[in-house]
Amino acid sequence: MPGTGDDAAQLRVLLVEDCEEDAELLRHELGRSEYAAELVRVETIDGIRTELARCPYDLVISDYTLPEFDARDALRVLQESGHDDIPFIVLSGSISQERLIEILRMGAHGVVLKRDLILLVPVVDRELRAARHRRERLLAEEALRASELRYRELFENANDVIFTIDLDGRFQSLNRAAACLLGYTREEAIARRLTDIVAPDGAEALRARLSARGGEPAQTTFEAMLIGKGGRRIPLEIGWRPIVRDGAVVAFEAIARDLTERRRLEDQLRQAQKMEAVGRLAGGIAHDFNNLLMAVTGYSELLLDRTTPTDPQHRGLEEIRKAASRAAALTRQLLMFSRKHVLEPVVLDVNAVVADLERMLRRLIGEDVELTTSLMAGSAFVKADRGQLEQILMNLVVNARDAMPEGGRLRIATGAVTAGGADQARFPGVAPGEYVVIEVQDTGTGMDTATLSHVFEPFFTTKEPGKGTGLGLSTVYGIVAQAGGSVLVDSEVGRGTQFRVLWPRSAEAARPAADRAHRPTLPLGTEHVLLVEDENGVRELIRDFLARCGYTVIEAGSAPEALELFSRNGRRADVLITDVIMPQMNGRALAERLLAQQPSLKVLYISGYTDDSGVEQSLHAGAGFLQKPFTPDVLARKIREVLDAG
Repeated sequence: MPGTGDDAAQLRVLLVEDCEEDAELLRHELGRSEYAAELVRVETIDGIRTELARCPYDLVISDYTLPEFDARDALRVLQESGHDDIPFIVLSGSISQERLIEILRMGAHGVVLKRDLILLVPVVDRELRAARHRRERLLAEEALRASELRYRELFENANDVIFTIDLDGRFQSLNRAAACLLGYTREEAIARRLTDIVAPDGAEALRARLSARGGEPAQTTFEAMLIGKGGRRIPLEIGWRPIVRDGAVVAFEAIARDLTERRRLEDQLRQAQKMEAVGRLAGGIAHDFNNLLMAVTGYSELLLDRTTPTDPQHRGLEEIRKAASRAAALTRQLLMFSRKHVLEPVVLDVNAVVADLERMLRRLIGEDVELTTSLMAGSAFVKADRGQLEQILMNLVVNARDAMPEGGRLRIATGAVTAGGADQARFPGVAPGEYVVIEVQDTGTGMDTATLSHVFEPFFTTKEPGKGTGLGLSTVYGIVAQAGGSVLVDSEVGRGTQFRVLWPRSAEAARPAADRAHRPTLPLGTEHVLLVEDENGVRELIRDFLARCGYTVIEAGSAPEALELFSRNGRRADVLITDVIMPQMNGRALAERLLAQQPSLKVLYISGYTDDSGVEQSLHAGAGFLQKPFTPDVLARKIREVLDAG
């Protein structure tokens, strides 16, 4: 701190002295030191207060005895001013042992006798160094307190679980997140051991870690299942580190993260992967099955056309056709499940859809659930894809069944409502208009308000793991919303649930089913058809039927064969009928190759199912599409529609 010349340390000294001669002696003595001292002399208590308030001082030197007070009073003023960290040195001509001890106990930092004034500079130097050390220590302590406060705030407010335990597994500390996760108060948690709240199947492994005494790596990560208050199981990922003092492990500290949400997402991913695999399997089965049904349906139709109702074989052929139709409905359900179903919105009678599904739904819900239907008088026409409408009913019925594990009553009803105007309060959030209502009501467990607020969210489910994907109601909501409709739900715990699907009503009427006895004449043609189908039975059926209708058919069992025949035939064809999914080259790629050579070529796709081969995009470009299985008369009309378009 001391310096020489221009580098001399600046020193502001407040001198409490009533004698000017003594003040000069003191000024002279400090002048001999390496300090550049600036002395301000005061003689009264008020003067001391004024100077201490006016500016900071590095040192206070006070004569012990003054006319109206003494050094003890000056020291009290210094301490009351809040500047008790400033060194306070007492000067005295003579001082008794008792007074010396008293003022030192009061907080004075040094005493110098006037006859030993030569000792003043060393005492000043010593006390200034001590004051500097005190300030540095105070700053360090303040920094330590601030650091501890930051650590405590980080420790307490962290989302992750943080705790320390001793070698017996007793908690030494744990943060708020740990106590909240376990469901205990901090006091309840501290009173427990980690080994007491770990799941039994993991307790032995944890005790082994505690007894390792540093035998494992300095830091490791492992998973453990803890049992919280009330028996709740909490999966944790724990980062674990031994605390070592003097070469020995004395405790362990850990940061842990709740894996519940991660496990839930992993379960959802596994479920989605499983559903995707099942969907691919279902789509493949439906594809092959539809090819078989094409032959059954097609040939039964052709044979029926050659018989009359009085023919002994007519009834058997009719039953074959009906069975094939029901089988086609089943494959359509599989395609809906696997999401490989091309949407075909048509005008449908909802009453007829419910009636057709009723037998299947009864088998689905089981014998302990009583199913009743109440269909509105007249017809309930909507424009929808039949598969999607059936999927909505299936999802709602399955949910209702699962809500009645002990059995109950399930009611499916249809009706018509008008939203808007005076009735708007009955249909909150529903756009004004005419709607057909499909109502599914059960007497099951019901839902509380919190559950209702999430009921349409993807992956939200109240079912046990493995018994639900959480996608059923979100799928229902998405289908209905896309059609411009709404789904309303009312539920009460213990009193069941009611879902109401409001689907925009169609002004058109559904096309009546063709009466075999009064079927219109099939449209004929003379155009050239390039038929590409890898399933021999299906290809032969279509070839024979088209030939009977007057078309010239060039057939191929694969796309490369079709390209060769097209080139060999002088690129002459009016329409391409091609399966979508074929080995070597799919129907979309084949159509693009042929259209590049003959832009006027018309295209009709046929398929047992579709994947990402772009059929729907091609439909927008003017191509036609038929979902297998289809009947010969449907094919005759569709090919004529494609040829005559544009």
